[in-house]
Amino acid sequence: MDGTGASHDFRNRFEQSKVAESKREALIQDLIDENDRLAQAYRKMALDLESETEGRRRLQGRIHSLQSRRSFVLVLIDADGDGYIFRDNFLNKNEEGGKQAADELLVQVRKYVGELGLDTTKTDVVVRAYANLRGLGRHCARDGLMKATADLGLFANGFTKRQPLFDFVDVGLGKERADDKVRETLSFFINNEQCKHVLLGVAHDSGYAPFLERFVADALVQGRLTMLQGYQVRSKLIVLQKARTPRVQSILIDLDRS
Repeated sequence: MDGTGASHDFRNRFEQSKVAESKREALIQDLIDENDRLAQAYRKMALDLESETEGRRRLQGRIHSLQSRRSFVLVLIDADGDGYIFRDNFLNKNEEGGKQAADELLVQVRKYVGELGLDTTKTDVVVRAYANLRGLGRHCARDGLMKATADLGLFANGFTKRQPLFDFVDVGLGKERADDKVRETLSFFINNEQCKHVLLGVAHDSGYAPFLERFVADALVQGRLTMLQGYQVRSKLIVLQKARTPRVQSILIDLDRS
């Protein structure tokens, strides 16, 4: 082979080597890219797994929290009318009377909770009483239910402070403010899993009938509602009463008495 042929052969072999080197570099680059892709996919899977694990942990914590929460019964009283006025022996003792009324109400409600088959040691009693204290105070004084020295505000303070889950709320002036509070509170709690039963002190006001009809139509909800019997039950609400209607005579005044 002469010099020209050898040079041509070397050139061809060099070009082939360059092509092979280029392919090798391309292969290495493809391997690097694939490795990067797999590493990125792994990191994403690891993050997804971590997120899922954390999600399960939060869910388990939520379930545990729900399971560990105490059950409660809710007592809602529209105290702004004649149907649910506390007895004068409580009202006239001001703050001390409020405390005594709260204690007695707790005893009476716990007794009824036991009759419902609920565990009284594991069931809290939550009470919300709503009234325009200024207007109700004038009404009680006018009808001789309170002495001149009695102060309904002090009674409400004693009632609220006595039990941690009891509140006697002054709704202020305004038509149906107490009604609105009762309606919204019932709507908020009625589907709460921890709320096992609701006692309603609204039997004196037929205006509640349209609102309560939607609850009575639901058999599951109706079984968790009881009308707290006052001195009078309006005709439109009689159909909403259940056979078991506790009457807390030792706490609420009986205006039917002679």
